[in-house]
Parts: sequence; structure tokens; C-alpha cells
Amino acid sequence: MDNFKEALEYCELGDLGFAGDAFTWRNNSHTAWKYIKERLDHVVATQDWCIRFPAYRVVNGDPRHSDHRPIIIDTAGAAAVRRDA
Repeated sequence: MDNFKEALEYCELGDLGFAGDAFTWRNNSHTAWKYIKERLDHVVATQDWCIRFPAYRVVNGDPRHSDHRPIIIDTAGAAAVRRDA
């Protein structure tokens, strides 16, 4: 994990945060004590990218028929309040 963090720093990538549910994966267990949710997925970008797309918005979408939530990156929409990573 340290190597991954170092790679992000070396490439000057920062987490863009998100709107919506904090969890991007679930195990689909129907038993409460076995049910697990995690935030596995993140969106990262450079400062230059953020300047180029100042109205960006990252949303953790509806999983529908999957155990993963899609991550939607809107680069043209109105800026929304984002949660910090």
C-alpha cells in the first residue's frame, strides 16, 4: 500500500472525493451479520485536470444488478458539494 501511495504522490494525483453513498462495493449477503460494504474505488486526477474541468462532479451511482457501484465522472455539470476522500 505504501508503494501505491508513493506512486500517487509521484504522479501528483489526488483523490477527487465523491457525492452519494460512501460505499462502492458490497458482498450481497442477505444475512445482516455477514453483510459487508467497503469503499474500494476512488477517482484520482492531477491539479491540472481539476483546473481544466473546474465543474467536475464524481458520483457513486446506483449498483442495480451488481455488487459494485459505478463511478460517474461529470466534467461539464454544475459543481456539487463533494465529500473529501
